[in-house]
Amino acid sequence: MTNLTQTVAAGLKLSGPCTVWTTGMDVTHPRAKVAGCDPQGNLMHFSNWPGDWVITHVTNYTGLKVRRAPMDSWVTRLGTTYVEHIAAVGLGGEVLVFSRPETGDWRASDLSASTVVKVATSAYRYAALGLAHWQTPSASGTTDHLVGVGPAGEVLVFSSVNGSAWQVVNVSALTGTSVASLPTPWVSYLSTGQVEEQLVVGAHVEAGQKIGSTDAFVSAPVHASVSGTVKAVEDRPNFTGAIVKSVVVAVDANQPTKWTEKKDVSGLSAEQIREIAREAGLVGMGGAAFPTHVKLAPPKDKPVDTVVINGCECEPFLTCDHRLMLERPDDLIAGLKLMMKAVGAERGIIGVEANKMDAADGLQAKVSGDPALEVALLEVKYPEGAEKMLIEAVTGRRVPPGKLPSEVSVLVQNVGTAVALFEAASSGKPLIERVLTVTGPGIKVPKNVKVKIGTPIEFVIEQCGGMVGTPGKVIMGGPMTGWAQKELAASVVKGTSGILVLTREAAAVGAEQQCVGCDKCLDVCPMFLTPNMIVRYARRGKWAEADRFGARDCFECGCCSYACPANIPHVAYVRKAKAEIAAMEKK
Repeated sequence: MTNLTQTVAAGLKLSGPCTVWTTGMDVTHPRAKVAGCDPQGNLMHFSNWPGDWVITHVTNYTGLKVRRAPMDSWVTRLGTTYVEHIAAVGLGGEVLVFSRPETGDWRASDLSASTVVKVATSAYRYAALGLAHWQTPSASGTTDHLVGVGPAGEVLVFSSVNGSAWQVVNVSALTGTSVASLPTPWVSYLSTGQVEEQLVVGAHVEAGQKIGSTDAFVSAPVHASVSGTVKAVEDRPNFTGAIVKSVVVAVDANQPTKWTEKKDVSGLSAEQIREIAREAGLVGMGGAAFPTHVKLAPPKDKPVDTVVINGCECEPFLTCDHRLMLERPDDLIAGLKLMMKAVGAERGIIGVEANKMDAADGLQAKVSGDPALEVALLEVKYPEGAEKMLIEAVTGRRVPPGKLPSEVSVLVQNVGTAVALFEAASSGKPLIERVLTVTGPGIKVPKNVKVKIGTPIEFVIEQCGGMVGTPGKVIMGGPMTGWAQKELAASVVKGTSGILVLTREAAAVGAEQQCVGCDKCLDVCPMFLTPNMIVRYARRGKWAEADRFGARDCFECGCCSYACPANIPHVAYVRKAKAEIAAMEKK
């Protein structure tokens, strides 16, 4: 092996990541290429000629130095020859593309000079630095794309069609606008397990009034999100397709203004905080919707010393938690402190992925004077926001299989849940609305919106400009863990983090086939399960065997389904297995 970090021929050392590629029209004799920068920021190019490595000082040709950050490379055809390209970040955050035809010299293009856009450079933002390249074919040829992260954490995509001038799109801006409140819908469908006795057809309900509850500990009451008249109490499908008891409310034209006055919450006891969470109907708002008051009451033999707020929002397309961290940081921190007090924790951590630097910086400024609070900057990867993954990332503790976070003295809560707890404690407001992301290539005007619980999905989509043509798929939640909707009859629930509309092209997936035994699902599973075996037994209705292979340990991240070349919907089988296993245990 040739050691390129200390080349004997030139005595050169490289500092930071390298990029590798091959060139040569003769595929039987490709030439290996490597590029990287030296400790002074000079871009160096290594080419493997027969018998030795040849080194080119690219910076000498172009006069441009680069940062020690991830770079990428690619090759394009030019008639019967080729052009090799290197994308790197300049010392000032410039997006630079270095190019060299097979028989020519190196030259550089400063994309930032033409687009007036730079990428993040701070050492604090190490995880967000760098560029990545990919190509897409089109009717007019080939489009080259570069993606980088801007100074505020925005996702920037640069594109060039057939070598034309580069254009840039701020992808984050498509869904990263400030939260807007939707108009009140004309009707509200509120799913509830047990309807209050006084709720009969024709009865009038007030916004915030409890309309459904149960004495079960692991449950949360449901409140009317609007004032109006009960038109029906009937069975309706929810977002999973299950038929649930629902209260249908015809909404009054004039809605009362409530919960505007805030009171001091510093004197609340742990028991009072838990009771407030229960009476307000708070649940985990990241999707699982587990009752908050239950999580705030860990077993006495498993005390919690750390509360983690999950600000990763690693699911593609979703940005509602990001907006909450930007727009309501004080309420988020106040909610975190209430949670810490409820469980007796001495440490509070807000985990934020490094593609949300504006949120991380803002929160860091807010907590810098409190030794009990900190902001943890996390690597941008999926599924970093999964509870067990997040705990290990920010604390180094690993939750054992089949166990809960309290096993390692940690409590994890969602950003929206922390904000909702502060609202309930300071103003008495129950959980009757939430912020969610409406987005996707099939939505005309993507937005982050504040929506009343019970609002029909169809109404929400209409308020975002409607759909682009005939959609290929409408998903409640994100593309990896969300639920595809057969129709738009379901309504927004407490755990709805987004409504994603995909075009037919974006939603196109081949038919499910038999497993080919490639084991890709095993390679990508963050829980080290065997998804193929769970599917095998779920297909046969052998639920006990599916459980033995860890069906209940799966947190449904969707990595297995995404990686499967046979288009097997692993998550759908896991969900079915979990439901059947739970039904077996109740018998």
